[in-house]
Amino acid sequence: MSTNSEAAYATMLEGLPPADRKASDCQHEVFAACCAVTRLEDTGHFVCELRVLCVQCREPFRFLGMPPGLRTTAPACSIDGLEANLPIEPEIVKRLFSGASYEMPHIPTRH
Repeated sequence: MSTNSEAAYATMLEGLPPADRKASDCQHEVFAACCAVTRLEDTGHFVCELRVLCVQCREPFRFLGMPPGLRTTAPACSIDGLEANLPIEPEIVKRLFSGASYEMPHIPTRH
């Protein structure tokens, strides 16, 4: 977590009401997200650092499907998975994507 991200996360926590239940009893219905942008000095690259937690119980959420680390061309996450490191660039850098794919979540069969 960068200094920018730590400060933004602390500020977000200060503005939240106290947790009103334990994580094991929570349905996780209300969320807060913290975003900080870090400029990787001397590289010309930027990273958006994102964290999400449940407001009701303060349980942090883990990002799935991303390898741990820091990359300038693809999303990655912190070693514990609690922070997404998303490479970003100014919109003035024109880029069009050639395609997109979507994956539907597995829905368990009800008996």
